[in-house]
Amino acid sequence: MSAMNTIIDFLSETESLMDNIHNLSYDAATQLYENLDKHVKSISTPIQEQTWAQLRTEICSRQDTLLEQIIDTMPADKVWPTANIYTPSLERWRCWSDTEIMKDKCLTGYMLAKELKSTATQYFLDKEQDYPNLANVPDLNVLYGESSQDKKGDEYEEGKNEDLLFEHLQNNYDKIDALVLHGLYPPNTTVYLAQYKQMNPNGKVYLGLDMNRYWLDHWINALQKRGEASVFQFKKAFDLCDIVAASCTQMRDKINSEPLLSASCRLLPNAFFGGADGHTPNPSANKKRDIILTVGRIGTPEKNNGDLIHAFVKIMKYLPTWKVRLVGPIEPDFQADMNKLYSMYPELKKRVILTGPITNKADLYKEYDAAKIFALTSQREGGTPNVYAEALFHGCKFITSDIEAADDIIAFGALGEKYTRQNVPQLTDILIKMAKRSDKKAMEQHIPIALEYGKKHFEWGRNAKKLAYMLYPEMTAESE
Repeated sequence: MSAMNTIIDFLSETESLMDNIHNLSYDAATQLYENLDKHVKSISTPIQEQTWAQLRTEICSRQDTLLEQIIDTMPADKVWPTANIYTPSLERWRCWSDTEIMKDKCLTGYMLAKELKSTATQYFLDKEQDYPNLANVPDLNVLYGESSQDKKGDEYEEGKNEDLLFEHLQNNYDKIDALVLHGLYPPNTTVYLAQYKQMNPNGKVYLGLDMNRYWLDHWINALQKRGEASVFQFKKAFDLCDIVAASCTQMRDKINSEPLLSASCRLLPNAFFGGADGHTPNPSANKKRDIILTVGRIGTPEKNNGDLIHAFVKIMKYLPTWKVRLVGPIEPDFQADMNKLYSMYPELKKRVILTGPITNKADLYKEYDAAKIFALTSQREGGTPNVYAEALFHGCKFITSDIEAADDIIAFGALGEKYTRQNVPQLTDILIKMAKRSDKKAMEQHIPIALEYGKKHFEWGRNAKKLAYMLYPEMTAESE
């Protein structure tokens, strides 16, 4: 029997187990997960047959589904290794910003270390910058790089920070038990990764790909143009990683189904983190007002906020109690456009409010608490937008453009609706329909569903537990 037929038969034979997954014990779920892992590793090479890629896609999807059951049934005395977690900045060798401390680039390693009861190290930050968000991760070990005077514009002096990273690796490779990487940037990531694994072959590696279709297509086109050498470089990098994950379901499946790539890609979305004070959202229909909210870099081409404004202008007379609030730094051109609209529609100034940036999390969470609808009109996102989890945990409904994470955002229709990018008439219709179906009773029904979905799929503590198991499935309970 061929290897392909063996895998197909196994998937067919275990389909009934997947159909009744909630009845699986921890031992049964982990055994099935392990068997799937063996099969997927046998096909994680650059492959030209589409059937192989489809099998890889199905196996990784099943593993992610099984992982939910494994976490739900995991013994309380589960033992993890004591592992030092290290996250370097390899993207153009630049320093992290304060904002990135509260995103996946920092929180993946930080929360993984929390789950493993070990230490997380972030390298590098800029010793001359101010990082107020470090207060939210008080036990993070921070290593600082070069000062801001070494910058050339927005970029750092080429080669200088690279030397610092490799010098640190050379001196500390044996103290790095697990390496957390974000994005694959040849030659930065590939060379660094190869050196780490050469010096510490037993070290674990997680690679997060918070990417969209545009960047994946860019990868594929580059590989096709550059030929076998580039394909080999990517294959080598993926082979050195224990876990590769995308931040939304569509990109996980798209990466897995690409025959030219060698990655068995899993799912680990950007999630909600309450910070050092352990903020637990407590959304209530009583707090909700007739507000459509969006949060981000207001007016950038990627965020495409103009669609929301133009749609609202068309319908505001039908929704006399509703307002739009846009939170975040405002692009000058967008502000100028809004000033023109305010002149044309004087009543709009009271209905569409540009708050500017709100950096205090408590104040930002009040915005989410008050909003009934969260609108994402993005032309492009890296994967799951970071603001999504915040809105989800504060009980918002969702309208989103058809970005890659759209189905995950609306829970495949349970939490909202999606529209085709730049289709303002479609957005307009959805806004009217959703606004009219968002009274107090509707929000009372919606909020518990949103919270249940968020806690299962978009909470950093649970996601860290999933990642810990993906990296260390062999660890067992003390009682075993």
